[in-house]
Amino acid sequence: MTVLSATSASAMPAGKNSLPPMAVLGTGRVGQAIAYDLLTHGAERILLVDMDEERLGAVGSRLSAHGEVTRVQGDLTDPSAVMSLLDGVATVISAVPYRLNLPLARLAVEQGHHWVDLGGNTEVVEATLALDAKAKEKGVSVIPDAGLQPGLGNILAGDLHRRLGGADELRVLVGGLPQQPTGELKYQLVFSIEGLLNEYHGAVRTLWDTHLREREPLTDVEPFAWSGMPELECFHTSGSASTLPGSFEGKVGRVEVKTVRYAGHAATLERIFSEVPVSQRASHFTALLPAEGADLVLMRVEGRKGTSQIIYEMEDRSDPVTGFSAMMRTTGFPASIVAALASTGQLPTGAVVQERDVPAEPVVAGLMERGITVQLHDA
Repeated sequence: MTVLSATSASAMPAGKNSLPPMAVLGTGRVGQAIAYDLLTHGAERILLVDMDEERLGAVGSRLSAHGEVTRVQGDLTDPSAVMSLLDGVATVISAVPYRLNLPLARLAVEQGHHWVDLGGNTEVVEATLALDAKAKEKGVSVIPDAGLQPGLGNILAGDLHRRLGGADELRVLVGGLPQQPTGELKYQLVFSIEGLLNEYHGAVRTLWDTHLREREPLTDVEPFAWSGMPELECFHTSGSASTLPGSFEGKVGRVEVKTVRYAGHAATLERIFSEVPVSQRASHFTALLPAEGADLVLMRVEGRKGTSQIIYEMEDRSDPVTGFSAMMRTTGFPASIVAALASTGQLPTGAVVQERDVPAEPVVAGLMERGITVQLHDA
């Protein structure tokens, strides 16, 4: 591993509480957003680690205007080498592919660092949460699923359950969409191709009549209406619900998470999957989907008990000032907010389950401060 550069610290933003040093693993789209948000909301120092020297240098240079940034090129598939760099860091935030998270999380907890990641695979998340005893022993929090969904949606669903005094139904409906849809899928690549394809592989966890039920991806397609938007649909995808159904098994009648897309998306995907072998799908979709363009994110979280229903709604769009997409903002900013809560002792030690352990109020307030509007209202 090679330390590329370190910049001098700039003044901490006025009115912000000082946060201890943080490490961000991965400087892709979401990693950039996480690091930027931490620096502009009180982090004393950020350590950036990535395998891509060119990207690391470019991202570090941009971020150095906002605070002290140390850039380290290293092999993120070698956890022991990465962790050897983290002396003095309070919290490690992972924005790398989910398959790398578990060994990194184990070493981070062993060394006494808070751990935060974006989830993406339920089995990996459950294995990460199994670090509970070691994390408690070390006095740190281990927090998978800290992005948009799983993540923010889980937090809001848990809050609705508490507000209702229990619920008959909890639903999270969420999607990132191009503002100007083109092509047969009317979609663009708003996060990694690996993460996208993972959504269509494996069983989908839901609750039905309080019992766990597995569904297949791309099933149970239904219309989704949003003011000012053309016709949309939502359907099941894998991994997005994560711990949510299990947390409410035996307590809530129906729990499900669905992905929102422009109408016709699911049927088109089914056709493409029937025509393109699994081994060729990554290259096929990389060539098929545009990677740039203004995007938006829609989220609706519904809670119902008897005749009472309350709903959280969020809409965000690309920010021309920072150049961050809506997906970068709504995935990265919840992660940085949750990481800040852990680093300042506002979350329990041990395994942190989003819908159970993370309070919605500071997360929503933090998003509103960052210009992401989250509204709570009756149906």
